[in-house]
Amino acid sequence: MRIAVIMSSYNGEKFIEEQINSILEQTNVEVGLYIRDDGSSDGTLDILKKYSQNSNIHLVQFENDTNLGVCYSFLKTLQYAIEQEPNTEYFSFADQDDVWLPQKLEKAIEKIKSYKNDYVVYYSNKTFVNKTLELINKEKIKFYDDFFEAYCSSLASGCTMVFNKKMAKLSLTPLPQNAEFHDSWIYRLNKYVQGKIVFDKNSYILYRQHGNNVCGSATCIVQEMNFKKNVELYKFAKTTWRQSLFDEMELYHGELACKDAQKYIYLMKNYKKKFSLKLKLLFNKYVIKRGIIFYFNWFIKVMLNKI
Repeated sequence: MRIAVIMSSYNGEKFIEEQINSILEQTNVEVGLYIRDDGSSDGTLDILKKYSQNSNIHLVQFENDTNLGVCYSFLKTLQYAIEQEPNTEYFSFADQDDVWLPQKLEKAIEKIKSYKNDYVVYYSNKTFVNKTLELINKEKIKFYDDFFEAYCSSLASGCTMVFNKKMAKLSLTPLPQNAEFHDSWIYRLNKYVQGKIVFDKNSYILYRQHGNNVCGSATCIVQEMNFKKNVELYKFAKTTWRQSLFDEMELYHGELACKDAQKYIYLMKNYKKKFSLKLKLLFNKYVIKRGIIFYFNWFIKVMLNKI
């Protein structure tokens, strides 16, 4: 089974070789690794040039290349990989500093290969480790599988994702202008069109924490905070990204929108105007089932008009 793995690197010389080796050691899959460097100033590019001598590793460089940032570096490299591998059915993202267990890709493909006609995204828990790969914590995501998951924080980390070509092409048609991160864009778009989400409670990735992570354990694990801290956190929070994101989905993929997506996007756009709509957000069944800590944070956000 062939899978294209997409990586964006940036000043990753300390750990990137270990990660590349773990990707090449995946069992029972044929891997094509596409790596684009986003303007490293250390020795990362020299390492990649050395590895690109391997026929399964492709160093991606665009004409007039510049620093694109994490989101668009990944998405444009994904776009390139699809063009190079029109017959490849599965795609995956990889960070530069993790270590993958040998069965990571094999297990993911096993779980999604039956969904041949669906938009499908797989993701899993992670194992947090320090820079020397010593255990810090094991992630325990509670999977709800409703549209509300897309409306709030996306818990699907790109480094655990595997998705099919149908989903990959949809996410790039066209290339989004308002995506915050490549992984959350694909996850939310999948939920918007009522695609299939496959969650695996197991972890096949050592998610390295070293102080320079874009998303680390402190930001990926929801923590309980007191009322005062929550108010201060959301008081100055920017909320326009969510509306811009869904506006873009409506513009280009509106004919595919599921009923829940239509319902919640309407609430999002109008809850500040009508108190009755605000109440629908406050007492929604999807919110209540997530427990008191989530509801506590959600209540503050809604009351402060910060969703």
